[in-house]
Amino acid sequence: MKAIDVAAVKKEIEGLIGVEDVGNFVLYGELMCNKGLYDYDDKKLPGAWTIFGAMIQPKEDAKGVVEAFQNAHFTAGLRGAAPGEEEEEEEENPNHKI
Repeated sequence: MKAIDVAAVKKEIEGLIGVEDVGNFVLYGELMCNKGLYDYDDKKLPGAWTIFGAMIQPKEDAKGVVEAFQNAHFTAGLRGAAPGEEEEEEEENPNHKI
């Protein structure tokens, strides 16, 4: 995934959700290495790195950032809530996942 411009992906997502800076942004991906096991050939994926998710750590207003993702139809949830706050369940959405 070194060839992926994470800053560009972050900027695009920030634009989609209407948040100026989501904070620390980490992409996760997978090397499609089981060429004969799945339909990777049909999808032109064998040997490719594919992004499958992201984790963010907002500088502030984490709940507002999660709501912005959800309002933009991404699957997002709050994890590792601050003391005294409850963690939220992820809202499932078939269109986007984050």
